[in-house]
Amino acid sequence: QLMCGATKFYFISWKKNKDGKIKFMFAKKQSLKDCYLSSRSQADDNVKKYKIYLKEINKQQILEEREDLCYHINNEQERIETSDNKINIYTTIVLTVTPIVMAIIDWNKLWGNGFLTKTILCVIAYLMINIIMYVYGYLKVGSYKRYGFCEIKIPKNEKRNRKAIIRKRNELLYSDWQNLRVDANIKVSYVLNLQKWVALVFVIVIFLMLLA
Repeated sequence: QLMCGATKFYFISWKKNKDGKIKFMFAKKQSLKDCYLSSRSQADDNVKKYKIYLKEINKQQILEEREDLCYHINNEQERIETSDNKINIYTTIVLTVTPIVMAIIDWNKLWGNGFLTKTILCVIAYLMINIIMYVYGYLKVGSYKRYGFCEIKIPKNEKRNRKAIIRKRNELLYSDWQNLRVDANIKVSYVLNLQKWVALVFVIVIFLMLLA
């Protein structure tokens, strides 16, 4: 396999089917976000089930659940904010430490130390490219699914049904919560993977500094 940021290119891979047979695949591409496609689908299914459930409960219970939904939405938003802060920290560390290391180490001398050192230098370059691609993939503007105010407005020619409005508000909040959960999981996955790559780079660089 070859990793390019949050995307992997598998040259040879396989998976076991339900009947136990192994299926081989060649030249397969998979991104980190692709791993959460089933979660997106599950979120849509959960919203449909919740719509049915809302029709079975009374107004008081709907209002009580709304408070809980707002609490869970706030938790997911905090997870996203924490991930954003950590990505900014790792980006700052990389941008600060890289020029210092580049100035301290005599790269020409290291390159002439033999095949092993050249291999390590190539690995560092590969890791740094992936770190940059990870940060770019995280910061890149993407689409997200959230409800808008227009979805809860009642047209002038329609009768205002108090319970229907309350039920619709819960439905939209629940949909936002489900989508926020997936978005937060994706961002946390980015941070965890980036954390491993950064730690690995620093360990290798320290080893090289000892060699120098």
